Amino acid sequence: MKTRQVVFGAWVYASAASRARITLVCTGGSNLQSSYHTGGGSWEFLTESGTVGAATTQIDMRMDIEAGDAISVYFDGVILTEGALPSAYVQGFNEWIPRLMWRKEGSTSYALGGGLLMQVGLSASDTGNITITFPAAFSATPILALCVGSYRNNYATESVGTTGFTAYKTAGSSSSGVYWLAIGLE
Repeated sequence: MKTRQVVFGAWVYASAASRARITLVCTGGSNLQSSYHTGGGSWEFLTESGTVGAATTQIDMRMDIEAGDAISVYFDGVILTEGALPSAYVQGFNEWIPRLMWRKEGSTSYALGGGLLMQVGLSASDTGNITITFPAAFSATPILALCVGSYRNNYATESVGTTGFTAYKTAGSSSSGVYWLAIGLE
């Protein structure tokens, strides 16, 4: 076996502190143990990362409950991954599908994780077609660019590029600014 960097994690619920944790038992190598659950009866995502050595012959994932008075302990959503835990990975207990996390980058930009970027805005009012310029350029033509809000039906989104798009006004319709949304690659 080659030397591998791994991350071991699980959602843990415990009603008392310093009694529940997870351990990756590596036969022929060093074990990896998470910190203890802090107690208080809530779910916490416990992780431990480290190296599984070339001499390791067996790996066992263990859910540890230390001796003492009877307490409530639950484990869920266990994960073992080679390398670092992806930054876009967040798993809720009883959920088995990874979700993208978003964080605000500016007044109109949101990083969605996994290399995706979302931008939103409100165009100025215009009597005709409206040109939208993105606050930050996408690395490729956005996956989605659309107009939303009260006047969305008066405009057709076209000519989408990495730096913006044009919202073409429908003939005979009222004109106004439009809210817009674009999602694409960072």
